[in-house]
Amino acid sequence: MTGASVCRHCGAPLRAVTRFCGRCGRPTPTVRRERAAEERGEFRRSQRAGLAVAIVFVGVVLSLVAVFSISNGDRTAGTLLAMLALDLAVGGVATWFLGPGAGRESVPLRPAPRWTLLAVPVGAAAFAVSWGYVALLHAVTGGESGASPDGLGILAAVVVAPLIEEWLCRGVLWTALSRVVPPRRTVVLTALLFAVMHGLQGLYLALPHRFVGGLLLGWLRWRSGSLVPCVVAHLVHNALAVGV
Repeated sequence: MTGASVCRHCGAPLRAVTRFCGRCGRPTPTVRRERAAEERGEFRRSQRAGLAVAIVFVGVVLSLVAVFSISNGDRTAGTLLAMLALDLAVGGVATWFLGPGAGRESVPLRPAPRWTLLAVPVGAAAFAVSWGYVALLHAVTGGESGASPDGLGILAAVVVAPLIEEWLCRGVLWTALSRVVPPRRTVVLTALLFAVMHGLQGLYLALPHRFVGGLLLGWLRWRSGSLVPCVVAHLVHNALAVGV
């Protein structure tokens, strides 16, 4: 029979279009080759995802060091914008390493309306945690709050930061991590990066409550399947932080 072969296991004749042996049910060589190709593709995909995760974490730490060195630790609007610009660059490089389609995958939109509404109290809850922690820390150490930001600083903190930081943490990094770890670990690791990103404020001052806030934002991202509620909650948090 033209285009025919035989099953390697039982010797039954197979047509070219056959995918499984009709006698023993074993897959044909074509199916085995397809499966091997899929496994190789998944392995390469996982490798690219792991590399993108490393790029994001290492890139953010190096960006912090660079900005801190140049600014001498001053937290001005220019310092924040410089940090956000570097975060944008890090995210762009990581997205390129993730491969085709990663750019669109890292910006999931169109959440159910209830999640966008829920983002407001979630953002307020994250702010309450931050405010309580910082107030307690200042009461213990005798520290004082920083100076109020100017107009450019408010714009950067309330509008620009939520967009870029959420895209990097719960967009690019989320996309990479979701290819190699379960959702709960993705929530925790993106929250950790979110805390580290605010290291210019000092790790003891920023990391604990930012990590909690990152967990809340990650929960929103996980349950809503969209980046929009995260941005809204982040905006609410930062607007309250600036206004209080």
